Amino acid sequence: MPKNTSAHQSELTVAHFADCGWREALDNVTQHENRTAIFLALSSAASQAETEERYAHGRVLQLLAFACAMHLDPTSRNEPFKPIPVGLDGQPSIIPRDFTEAHMDFFAQIIDDIDHPLLKGRLADLLWMHPNTRHSKFALTAIDCYRSIPLNSDTWASGALECLQRAVTLALSVRSAASGRLDQIRDSLSDAIDASTADDGFFPLKLADVLDTWELSEEQCASVATKLGSLALALEGQGDVYKERQYRQAAATWFIKAGDHSKSVAMTVAQAETWVKEAEARIRSDEQEFLVAMDCYEMAIKVYQTIPRAERAPYQIDQRIAELQRHHTECRENSQGQFKTFVSSSMDLADIAAEARNAVANKGLEDAMRAFAGLHTIPAERLRSLAVESLASSPIRAFMATNFLDSDNRVIGRHSGISGATPTEADETVVSAEMAVHYSWMIGAAVYGCILPALEVLNAEHIVGKSDFVQLARQSPIVPPGREILFGKALFYGFDHEFDTALHLLVPQIENMVRFHLKLRGAKTTNVNPEGIETENALSTLMDLPEATDIFGKDVAYEIRTLFCDRFGQNLRNNIAHGLLDDAQSQSVHTIYAWWYGLKLVFRAYWNAAHHTDERTEEESKSETADLDHE
Repeated sequence: MPKNTSAHQSELTVAHFADCGWREALDNVTQHENRTAIFLALSSAASQAETEERYAHGRVLQLLAFACAMHLDPTSRNEPFKPIPVGLDGQPSIIPRDFTEAHMDFFAQIIDDIDHPLLKGRLADLLWMHPNTRHSKFALTAIDCYRSIPLNSDTWASGALECLQRAVTLALSVRSAASGRLDQIRDSLSDAIDASTADDGFFPLKLADVLDTWELSEEQCASVATKLGSLALALEGQGDVYKERQYRQAAATWFIKAGDHSKSVAMTVAQAETWVKEAEARIRSDEQEFLVAMDCYEMAIKVYQTIPRAERAPYQIDQRIAELQRHHTECRENSQGQFKTFVSSSMDLADIAAEARNAVANKGLEDAMRAFAGLHTIPAERLRSLAVESLASSPIRAFMATNFLDSDNRVIGRHSGISGATPTEADETVVSAEMAVHYSWMIGAAVYGCILPALEVLNAEHIVGKSDFVQLARQSPIVPPGREILFGKALFYGFDHEFDTALHLLVPQIENMVRFHLKLRGAKTTNVNPEGIETENALSTLMDLPEATDIFGKDVAYEIRTLFCDRFGQNLRNNIAHGLLDDAQSQSVHTIYAWWYGLKLVFRAYWNAAHHTDERTEEESKSETADLDHE
């Protein structure tokens, strides 16, 4: 039977809403379930209404479903709603401005008749964000709805904490109108933290993160710090080293806020020693996991180095760092032979994309991220072999002088060709240039064949916020102290497809990361001019140091050099520093790959420190001290 066209085009009314069956559709959706459950329930009801030719009802249900579909960034005041890959009227995505003035008027008419807090809160939030309906009453309605959603250790991860964070952001936006509500939320958070136990998992930590929104007194901060410290002690008694470590780190931060530096140092020392305990446990295990223990020792050193020198003496921290560095070296020496060979095969790009999607699909977040970080490897020796083969197969091109141009047709590098049929040591510039060409091709294949297809699945199946990436950076031995937030933000923005923003944050941190680890191993990273002025060397100079290959391994050193500071490669560090990237180049395959590669470095170092993994490429296994890239 043909559809009733006039019913499809008619204006929606309160009567349509009252009779559409939205409440029955949500009967099995509890208050604390996330917006995805509401979206699916309403979408299913909309499809049923269409089947039954109740077209106006179907349109109401689908409109409500779309309102709940968008991802929420609870801390953003200006763009809290993120698009999903489906939209109104056939549009490719749905964002707040897809809702017309008629839609907003309809929401304003029905909102008082809705008693489901998450649905009502979302509609009120949308009304507050729309310029034509931006009234504080809608912000207050959204705040009250979000606050009413049960928040406990069982519900926080399913969206209840996200809603509370959004309530805080909205309350800060309307300030005076919501001042009483802000105080109530603050007090409820403090009470919930006080009542928490070690059996609540990470719930108290998340509450403390939200509470950090307020400017608390030193007494209030000390109370939070003391509670987190007691939970850390309880977790130590349970033998849960991983959670203990998180709580000690958080307690140290809160003691700083409380102005109690001595207790903060004590907590930081205890945090560092959790890594030592884990290293020792790995060594004592049947597998004698020296590789993992090596990363744990490195993480312990990193934590100790965050303690100001003036406060190290009571704990003999400098001596402890030297001792841990000796243990690190012993583990490196004992780790030889603990490698596996990685073998890849040639596949069609479509097959690679399908395999990449399958690699990350239907997994928990950590396992999915591990698969994502391991999607692609480019061995430097393989690139060299390809370059030599390519030059040998095209002798005319090999012997010809070649200029390398940037996007403005400036000559940024040149070589005069190889000197004979077989490249010699004098021909390294030619070979390096040819390697960079093959590397660029591989980047394109990796981005289109692996990274973007897999990222699409990750975005569809997981919601990951800035704080999650900052926490990842905190737990990764490769991230220098004091750079966790910058690294975390860079990784988050790339995950959110803002690759240009990610790149501009990430590139300086990659350079600092290289400098930090070189200094840690005693390499000289500065230069003194004739006037006695000492300056830090740039990334290209740092990567030319022999210690760079010793520390990072041949493959990682090659990719860092070629991606960020090689004139024959992508040279992203130079291009960022001098503002040479335009809008298109800032979203290019090289930018996407650079973000992914930064994520790979950070995540793999984190994983190796927290889990047993010895997977390495054959070429990486040849580097005795390539302890930061355990593939």
